[in-house]
Amino acid sequence: MKNLKLELSVLNAKSTIEEIEKTFDSIAETLLNYYHIRKGNTIYRLLEIEFYFCNGNHPDKVTYSRTETEGRWFLHESGVDLTFNSNEKEGFYEGILIRSIMHEDSKECVFGPRNCLWELFDGEALSKNDEYPNIEPNKEISYMAQIEKRERYRVKGLYNQHKYRYYIAGINADKYPASPWKI
Repeated sequence: MKNLKLELSVLNAKSTIEEIEKTFDSIAETLLNYYHIRKGNTIYRLLEIEFYFCNGNHPDKVTYSRTETEGRWFLHESGVDLTFNSNEKEGFYEGILIRSIMHEDSKECVFGPRNCLWELFDGEALSKNDEYPNIEPNKEISYMAQIEKRERYRVKGLYNQHKYRYYIAGINADKYPASPWKI
């Protein structure tokens, strides 16, 4: 199994577009097939994620600037990101927006970045149970799902046509307005 923290720390201020996109592909494969989120006794499968990265070679200005270590949660008004190693002063910062998750037991899906934020970081649940979500390897089985990618949802700017949104193929999400599963 690939080490997620290692993968989240390979990009830097000098990374090229080719290196960035290759890293996105690799991390998407790792996250969507080999990891899940655990909050207390609830396990969530990642269904849809979206990558953001900014450096001098890839000036994606819609990326939230930050200085952070890899593998942490970064909460913002649009949702919640899993962080890469980032250093704003050195000229690179990045994150992975969690767009859709699924309860592993009930198979109920949570669609949309804000809904994922609320599901994972519900203030009432956190204050009552001290249940903080953790990203962790799925040690029992790998998902080995077919992963597809397309453009990020409603993102404008220089990289709006790049396929930085990754998702598990074949999910029924007809009522999700941002559904990547619709053709």
